[in-house]
Amino acid sequence: MPLPDELLEEVFFRLPPDEPEHLARASLVSKVWLALLSDPRFRDFHGAPPVLGFLCSWRPNSVHEVEDNIPHFFPTTKFPGRIPDDDWGYFRYAAWDCRHGRVLLGDMDYEPVALVVWDPMTGCRRELDPPDQLGTSYGAAVLCAVAGCDHRACHAGPFKVVFIAVDRMEDERLVRACVSLPGAGDWSKPCSGLHLEPIPLWDEMAPVFVEDAVYIKLMYKEDDLNNSLGFAHVHKVTLHLWSRQGDSDGIGSWTQRTVIDLNNHLPIQNPNKRFRLIGSVEGNDIIFVTMGLDIYEISLKTLRWKKLQKREKLCGLISYMSFYNP
Repeated sequence: MPLPDELLEEVFFRLPPDEPEHLARASLVSKVWLALLSDPRFRDFHGAPPVLGFLCSWRPNSVHEVEDNIPHFFPTTKFPGRIPDDDWGYFRYAAWDCRHGRVLLGDMDYEPVALVVWDPMTGCRRELDPPDQLGTSYGAAVLCAVAGCDHRACHAGPFKVVFIAVDRMEDERLVRACVSLPGAGDWSKPCSGLHLEPIPLWDEMAPVFVEDAVYIKLMYKEDDLNNSLGFAHVHKVTLHLWSRQGDSDGIGSWTQRTVIDLNNHLPIQNPNKRFRLIGSVEGNDIIFVTMGLDIYEISLKTLRWKKLQKREKLCGLISYMSFYNP
């Protein structure tokens, strides 16, 4: 006798979402199983989408820089990511951002700057015409464009891209931003410019999206990050954590919450190695750091470490989070 659908659901709910090969095999058994596995309740049961892999960008002079011009996706599960094998042209795409199941790729060396939104789940990609010249250095973020979406399985839906540019002026820098209009391929008018001191540099980490706001990070000295703004920062072997709070007037500010000495939590006894923060997982207390030639994942709740892989002149790591939908 076949199991009732309600019992099959209870079994399927307990298939690990970060092992999509089990979901793929089960979905091939029958149309009934496929329908049950595609039910939104599976995603509701597990909550936040799992990390299925990450994308890397390398420093100049890295051996990876001249291998090819396609995105570099490194799975943490058996989900490989679908990378189109057709011609990517002369662009040398790097991962700029990843959110809500989509990856934003860009080539800053090409004029005008080249932008592509890529869906690793389906392999689909869409090229975007950049906005009119706003500045001489750029950054961007990709977001779901559906109001009220829970972002658990919207990777194939409408999206928008936030484009930020820094323009050089005589004694200051002007930062401006615009947003792509979903479906039309056009861009909004640039917002009012933000005037900054001279010579701000883009940070190598991807933007962070918190409570309907996109945060980017600029720095003024490439080798001095002690006063950087963010929710987490590593200096030598010390971890600094910030939290953002609003006052009675609704004005938010960042306050240093915790300072943790990592010497007692190192996975290896080599305190002379320098740590470097290279990424985080939005919506989770997980950060990624490099130490020596290795990449580590750190849970800020438990301070447990997990070694991911070795690196080669790595400058940034962006996690790819999505539910696998058969």
